[in-house]
Amino acid sequence: MSSPSLSELPTRRQAFSVVFAIELWERFGYYGMQAVLTLYLVQRLGLSDVAANVMIAAFVGLTYITPVLVDMRATVFWVPAAPCSWEPLR
Repeated sequence: MSSPSLSELPTRRQAFSVVFAIELWERFGYYGMQAVLTLYLVQRLGLSDVAANVMIAAFVGLTYITPVLVDMRATVFWVPAAPCSWEPLR
């Protein structure tokens, strides 16, 4: 199997366009599902707008903080040295 020549490889502009399109599609899906979940909580389950938004905010917050908490727990129980993620905090 031979390696492709330089003329066959994608340019930086083409590669950036693909990465940019993927990022936009991912954000569209994430915020779209957040909106659908909010509508479901309000219209089908009868929650108020404030309660639905608080519930979604709590879920998003837990999603972001869970890896940090797991890292801290792993540091205490399994890892004798500090993990790499704690190095900037020293």
